[in-house]
Amino acid sequence: MKKIALLCLILISLVMINSCKKEEGYGGNCAISGVLKMKTFTQNFSQFQSEKVVADEYVYIQFQEGKGYGDRVKTAYDGSFSFTHLKIGTYKIYAYSEDSTLISQDKVAIMKEVKITKSKQLIQLDEGIIIKTNTNVLDESKVTGKVIAHKNGITYTAMNEKVFLVLQGEDTYTKFVYTDNEGNYKFDKIPNGVHQVYVYSKNGVDDPNGPFSPIIQNFTIVNTNEFLQLPVFNINK
Repeated sequence: MKKIALLCLILISLVMINSCKKEEGYGGNCAISGVLKMKTFTQNFSQFQSEKVVADEYVYIQFQEGKGYGDRVKTAYDGSFSFTHLKIGTYKIYAYSEDSTLISQDKVAIMKEVKITKSKQLIQLDEGIIIKTNTNVLDESKVTGKVIAHKNGITYTAMNEKVFLVLQGEDTYTKFVYTDNEGNYKFDKIPNGVHQVYVYSKNGVDDPNGPFSPIIQNFTIVNTNEFLQLPVFNINK
């Protein structure tokens, strides 16, 4: 009988402890508020356009780890939002943004963890920033040039010659094109930045660099819809 009574007492204690355990959520007297801003870029995030508060954008609050959002609100005309009547606990506040790394085609959550530690606490978050691209403004900058070949004392336009483009931040070429019948080439939809164009030229028989070496031209795109005519490439065949 004593063992049964002890077991019952333990079970009752566990039930009381669990019933007294407070979980995050509504039913308290605390609040979390903030302001949401949006940065807008041209396509592929190549050029910054504007930054402003954003209205009618959903902001989410997560009550418990591993579960979906507990609630969501839309930002007001001035970008402000608030979650009120919260209990003491740890919350996650987030909004969805486009991925500026271009790794994901889906939107990513821009999240902040917030801890409410005392009764009647009012927490004002730093400005949250989400980003988006303006698909109405395309990266339409173009680069053109010409390749001239030299062989056995004869100079001629280099047809069907490979020309390579290396965008800023890339370790190898981004893409290549072939020259046309006049030796001309063109790259379009180039983002802002410092980039490279190169072609291969034949070396001398005893050249330590091997049979071919790249001839490189650097160029810079500063504005959207910029057009650059690069100097002529002169290569040996």
